[in-house]
Amino acid sequence: MRSTGVPKSKRASIFFLEDLMDEKRRGVRFKLNGEAEIKRAGKKSKGMLRDLSINGAFIAINNGFEPYDDIDIAITVRNDRKSLAATLKGVVSRKDGEGIGVQFTGMDMDAFRIIRDIAKLYAEDPTKIEGDIKRLNINSAIR
Repeated sequence: MRSTGVPKSKRASIFFLEDLMDEKRRGVRFKLNGEAEIKRAGKKSKGMLRDLSINGAFIAINNGFEPYDDIDIAITVRNDRKSLAATLKGVVSRKDGEGIGVQFTGMDMDAFRIIRDIAKLYAEDPTKIEGDIKRLNINSAIR
């Protein structure tokens, strides 16, 4: 497990997805509407979460984030039953006229559980989400 920049006391509760995956874009993506707040080097911007997977997202945002920018992301998804929020680390993987693609690079287990719960709520086929989780090889760490 990589520990660069992570306080020793938190290393056990953080995992880095790039250490577990050999492909950048793996996983079932699904459409949803949510809020996203992105921070980088003191700059903070708000956008709309448009799609999500276990390992990434697309955020509609009109601000100067560029590919390879390391970012902190706070996402919130609300429905009539509950509000789910998570804070993650990521890297901008692409940028187009509508927003940015983000690959998640790190999250604590609470954030992972929330992303998993959002995925199960919004995915057309929630069984595929379980397949994504198994491919990440962290299923035993979630219990």
